[in-house]
Amino acid sequence: MGMFLGALDNPIMQEEMKGREQLIYTAKQMGRRSINSAKAFAVMGLVFSATECIVEKDTINSLSEKSKINTERAKAQKTFHTTSRMGYSGLQKKMVVTDNASNYKAAGKILMERRPTLFWTPCAAHCIDLMLEDIGKMQQNKSVIRKARMITNFIYRHTRLLDAVRVTIGGDLVRHSVTRFATSFLTLQSLLKHEEKLKLFFVSPSWNTANLAKTEAGKQIVEIILSSVFWNGVRDCLKGGKPLIAVLRLVDGDERPAMPEVYVAMEEAKQKIKEHFDNKERLYKKIIEIIENRWTNQMEQKLYRAALFLNPGKYFEYEENHMDDAWKFQDAFNDVIARLVPDQELQDKIAEQGTNYKASRNSFGKPMAIRQLDASQIQPHLGLGVAVYRWMNCIADIDPKKETVGTASGPKAACAGCAGFAAFSVLIEKFFDRHD
Repeated sequence: MGMFLGALDNPIMQEEMKGREQLIYTAKQMGRRSINSAKAFAVMGLVFSATECIVEKDTINSLSEKSKINTERAKAQKTFHTTSRMGYSGLQKKMVVTDNASNYKAAGKILMERRPTLFWTPCAAHCIDLMLEDIGKMQQNKSVIRKARMITNFIYRHTRLLDAVRVTIGGDLVRHSVTRFATSFLTLQSLLKHEEKLKLFFVSPSWNTANLAKTEAGKQIVEIILSSVFWNGVRDCLKGGKPLIAVLRLVDGDERPAMPEVYVAMEEAKQKIKEHFDNKERLYKKIIEIIENRWTNQMEQKLYRAALFLNPGKYFEYEENHMDDAWKFQDAFNDVIARLVPDQELQDKIAEQGTNYKASRNSFGKPMAIRQLDASQIQPHLGLGVAVYRWMNCIADIDPKKETVGTASGPKAACAGCAGFAAFSVLIEKFFDRHD
């Protein structure tokens, strides 16, 4: 969903950014990222994902068109014209995904007002990156991340030292991610993994006899690496960041659509963070507040709840463990249907099917359907689209040839949106065809 790759201050990352042309090419290929270079060049990626998983892409060069899109409404107008070029009939069941900036949020609301059956949703990956940024800014974490950058910058600035460290640890020290602050936490994870090897290297004769060891910068790096306070800080920092990295990998992965799973994934991440801090509220309270504030302000979308409702491999387990708020998901499903389907009679029929699904009545309660549901839970390698498609084919006499399944080979679900929305659409199309 539009993610930011910031102007990274890490030398190895800078070397990999081969110029503006490559950035533009990457943005066009991925169709969902807004990339900021050190020269403040930016591309806003707009993704329009149809239910058939046909993706239309457009980019806005915010350098050349800065004068045209310097207001929220102007940005919305530009986006509106982009969708108009695709034809309104093709937008009957589509979504627009952008980053989480306030101006894009305003643009998304305007678009939804003008397109009654269009959905706008912000980028889950960008939202998680902002969470990581806020966690990194916490007083106890700020100095840890700063010192970790000092270590990696020092090592990567000196070729011979870098080669020696690579030999010592058996690979690279810096671990890259699609977002800036995720890269920081992945690098912390890498440092911690190689803690003992780094300590041994920086007290070895090969280091002590090197010219760099005699410099003030070299002495400072050794002091940091041999500091138990620093390594304890790294561990504490990762207690809050590591579970979010796992969610980021989910929403940015190719293996399966993320939208039907991201809601549960965030709940699981919060629970893991609490466990990492031994369930002591005073230790995890601030981190949980950061996550919930970002999520509520940016990602509390009905589309995510509706997608979870239609994910049998996750929803029924969640319902069992969260009886008090399980009703919100069917309610969100009904609201989404009301927007997607203008025909009120058809709305009622679909809502009835949704109720039967939730209660496992009629075809939804058949033994074969239940077995396929269990199979979707124990065979995650199938991908949600394949698993759900098999399951839905067990509950009704629907001709599979009529259906369009876009999730098996659809676009990446980095935004927890594009392919995820396609998975959601497979189920909606089933309901549509049932009543044609």
